[in-house]
Amino acid sequence: MAPRSAQYHVALRGAIPVGPLSSNVRRQNTDRRDHHTLSQPELMTAVVVEISRFVDEHQPGFVECALVDASGTKHTFIEKVPVVSTANLLSSSQYPQLGFIACEVQDQWQSAEGASLVRICTERPWGVESKQGVTTFVVTTAQLVRNEIDA
Repeated sequence: MAPRSAQYHVALRGAIPVGPLSSNVRRQNTDRRDHHTLSQPELMTAVVVEISRFVDEHQPGFVECALVDASGTKHTFIEKVPVVSTANLLSSSQYPQLGFIACEVQDQWQSAEGASLVRICTERPWGVESKQGVTTFVVTTAQLVRNEIDA
């Protein structure tokens, strides 16, 4: 089948589909009352990970995260807290926690079993790689979200 795209936006209660994946585009609105240009946040594609533990208190703090790909292989990452979470995680925080790793979608297709699969790369935008040095993963579209970032 031809590749299909889906886009996800993070809501307070989880990720919901909102349309086709596209490059990040900064949009601007003009407030008609005062004619100031208001910047809207960009959406960044991210893959959901499980933050399993705090590993280093060296500023800004490092955590261990796990990503289970579409084939069931577990990939482990050691990353800075602000790269994978907006929470103020500490060694005393409750684990596991939900986290996200920003990524770029390289391809999307339907498997023979009907699963919607996506090839992602975590090298851009933040240079994230697994402990084994891997940056390209095949995940399901359900593992992707669109996070708002300040433009």
